[in-house]
Amino acid sequence: PQPALKPACPSVMRRVPGFWALLGAMLCALALIAAATGNPSLAPVAGTGGLALVLGGALLLANQARRRQAGVIVLVAGLWGALLLLLTGPLWLWELNESWPVRPVAQEVRLHPTEPVHLWKQNERPSLNWYAERRLRRRKNDTPKDWEGKPSLLITAESKPPSIKGLTCTPLPLSPPEGPTPAVVHVFRCAKP
Repeated sequence: PQPALKPACPSVMRRVPGFWALLGAMLCALALIAAATGNPSLAPVAGTGGLALVLGGALLLANQARRRQAGVIVLVAGLWGALLLLLTGPLWLWELNESWPVRPVAQEVRLHPTEPVHLWKQNERPSLNWYAERRLRRRKNDTPKDWEGKPSLLITAESKPPSIKGLTCTPLPLSPPEGPTPAVVHVFRCAKP
């Protein structure tokens, strides 16, 4: 039999589960505050993570090996569940340094499957391509050479309709995004008058 390994700092390691339980209690409090103040997208993520940390940390403090094993399982499963809720919810923005959610725009794009769609003065967004189920390319100039009478959708951060020679652009309403994110992107349908 091999000798049991001793942790590097036993006094610190004994306090880690208690710290997790305290952190979990703070997350649970945050979830309650979020639910009470009308932020329903944060409450499930914080609540699941907080509950996992409280229960997992408390079980890890137990003297019995079975309870400590259950604590590890609860901790890992609960944190994975919270991560899953975060990644699938409206709080998650796939791309760093981006300011507008793509799902409402992608929903509008999917309503117009035959019309060309361009990003007007915007960089390409891989997550927008994913949710729209097609590639949306950046439009660099305002010449309607390839539009040939076909209506097109333009996605832009500008609130005013783009002024393009020979085309009239009208705004399309977007479904409001879930959560507190303001709409900072606009979709216009441009066609020849």
